[in-house]
Amino acid sequence: MHSAAIREQDEKKRFEVYGRKRGRENEQKKKAKSFFRKIVNLSSISAFLIIILVSAFIVYNHIELHEVTGEINKLNNEIRRLENENMHMTSRLENTISLHVIADIAQRELGLQKLDKYQIEYVVIFKENTIELNRQAPRDNFAARLSYGVNDMFRQIKEYIGVS
Repeated sequence: MHSAAIREQDEKKRFEVYGRKRGRENEQKKKAKSFFRKIVNLSSISAFLIIILVSAFIVYNHIELHEVTGEINKLNNEIRRLENENMHMTSRLENTISLHVIADIAQRELGLQKLDKYQIEYVVIFKENTIELNRQAPRDNFAARLSYGVNDMFRQIKEYIGVS
């Protein structure tokens, strides 16, 4: 019996040693699982925060893009309005500057009339920067004055009928 008791004690000791060994292994496994769970919880929280931050950034960029697009549309409308106004003002300016308008104002307001061909006198310039116009008949003698008068009369008749 003694040997059976010793065997039994040996088995108890082996069982205790084995149980302690198993307990330590279980504790280590529990610690490892706990550490792994902490890491998983920390990484999932970090991933969740990153997703929230990226989503907030995307929403913010979308809002900014919408505001900038609105400003661009306003400025494009302003450009179109100013271009239309420029075209309107340019056409008004062309109408006020046209020769027909100027001639009409000269006739209505100033009482001027368009010259006929016989009223236009062309001047030939021989010297640079000098113009001399002698419209008076020569006073030297009667023959010179008569010749000048006849020539002037023929010149005016030619201009009136359009002969060069």
